[in-house]
Amino acid sequence: MITVRDVFEGNKRHVEGDTGELYAAHLKGQAPTLCVVYCSDSRENIHIISDIEPKMGEIFAIENAGNVVDGSVSAVGAVMYCLTHLKTKELLVLGHTGCGAVTAVFGDYKADRECISEHIKVLENVRRIALHVVSQMEGRDISIDEIANSDKYLSLASEINVDYQCEFVKLMLEREGIEGVNVVGAMHDLHGIYGSNNGGLYLTFGSGDDPDVKRKLVDYGSGRTVRDVMDELDVCFYSLE
Repeated sequence: MITVRDVFEGNKRHVEGDTGELYAAHLKGQAPTLCVVYCSDSRENIHIISDIEPKMGEIFAIENAGNVVDGSVSAVGAVMYCLTHLKTKELLVLGHTGCGAVTAVFGDYKADRECISEHIKVLENVRRIALHVVSQMEGRDISIDEIANSDKYLSLASEINVDYQCEFVKLMLEREGIEGVNVVGAMHDLHGIYGSNNGGLYLTFGSGDDPDVKRKLVDYGSGRTVRDVMDELDVCFYSLE
């Protein structure tokens, strides 16, 4: 169990060490090479997931419930600040299985506290698209209750949310005339839904030029991914107008 006291005691050990060189390289500003938008779920930690040693100045991290960009003023501002002023050229939107925010939008979230329900409300478009896309994938009409009670369908909805946020960022960049940013979306499989191992990372949107990443697209054995179905249906996410 980590407490506030642990944080301050740890900081004391931190500053008692040789921090001069560590801070000297970053005192004039920052130049992160990766911008990550991911869920504030306490199980999500980009350094643990990627087995990357935490280092100052490398990752510009934006966290909120549901890895939301569209509808979150703070997230939009943070993303655009990073991509425009800090000139970061890679953005990763990272969702995960068992996401409470995505699950909530398929339930009676409006009965919750207003400050919570107003945040979940921004995922309404994701719910609408998920109902349509999952129904097409299954070849029948899927109800909200079916999605709410299925780990598989909720994971599909979380994938759609990742793609939704990626598309939103790409539209923002296009509108602002910003080029050269590699926008990628992925799912962190906490529950072993996509494979036998817990914790795998699966691409859902984009890929860059890495062939190994491309092979991690999720198709649930059907040969068709969520992205394939959305492209086939020419799903229109939204308009920024």
